[in-house]
Amino acid sequence: SASSIFKVRRQKFSKIIGESIAQAKSEEFGMQNLPLFESEQVSEIMILDENLGSFMKQAQKIQAQIAKVQEELAQKTIEASAGGGMVTVVVNGKQEIISIKFEPEVVDSNDVEMLQDLVVASVNEALRKSQEMVSEEMSKITGGLNLPPGLTL
Repeated sequence: SASSIFKVRRQKFSKIIGESIAQAKSEEFGMQNLPLFESEQVSEIMILDENLGSFMKQAQKIQAQIAKVQEELAQKTIEASAGGGMVTVVVNGKQEIISIKFEPEVVDSNDVEMLQDLVVASVNEALRKSQEMVSEEMSKITGGLNLPPGLTL
């Protein structure tokens, strides 16, 4: 059963850990087997650590900026129309459709296909414009770095 397999694995793990601790104690806490670093190597390690810390702070800052822009974009809207304004679609910066407006004269039960085509065309155009707006705003933060679609910091 799964619980007996877990017990066996836990016992093996505990045994390995116990043996490792005993070996380390018998070797004066394992200190004689550790490699000695030159002072230059220690300096390089410290610099790498500082650079990593600086990089992480910068990444967190960018991540906060992106979150703020995403909130702002959710409030911004883009409008697109088709058929000379017969169908108008409003989309926000999250690529959500906010509204669709039809002019009364475009609604014709004898020509439903034309209405469907106008809806598809206006929705696609509004989504394209919204994606453009998002890309422009994000490039201000990422410094023009083109992130793959769906990748955020």
